[in-house]
Amino acid sequence: MASHGSANIWKRFAKGLRRFVLHPLGHFLLFIVFLYQVKEFYPFTHVPMYSDPEARAPYLYLADGEGAPLGVKSHSGITNPKMRKMYHSRMRSHCKEHRLDKHHPPQEALNQIGGEVVTFLRKYAIERGRPLPETLRLMHVLIEPAADGYTETVTLLYEDRPAP
Repeated sequence: MASHGSANIWKRFAKGLRRFVLHPLGHFLLFIVFLYQVKEFYPFTHVPMYSDPEARAPYLYLADGEGAPLGVKSHSGITNPKMRKMYHSRMRSHCKEHRLDKHHPPQEALNQIGGEVVTFLRKYAIERGRPLPETLRLMHVLIEPAADGYTETVTLLYEDRPAP
């Protein structure tokens, strides 16, 4: 008799659980539990992403041999932010491995990491049938607040030229 009673309890529990999961409030509560488990992983985060932006705005872009900007995504399918993250993560690793200052790496490090990123982008651009120009420049731009507005400093990080 005891097993029949416990079977009834499990049937009632399963029926109640099914109702809970199918109800919109159940979806909401399950989503909240999910978010608490995920915590700080994008796009589920407790911290607003743009609540305290940096005063400085650094970014990277590709340019042709004349200095005209190129659409990274239209050629390679890789977005500009992804290119920037790839460059910075490789530079951080390289500097850590070789005990270099990541804020002021030597030209050799810029050439190596810039070359790796450009090679990666060229590969994807060729696969998509949208090859990049022979001469390619990886440019760094730093926008900073100034007394009369903003200043923009453009620096050549790496240049890939065809062999003569």
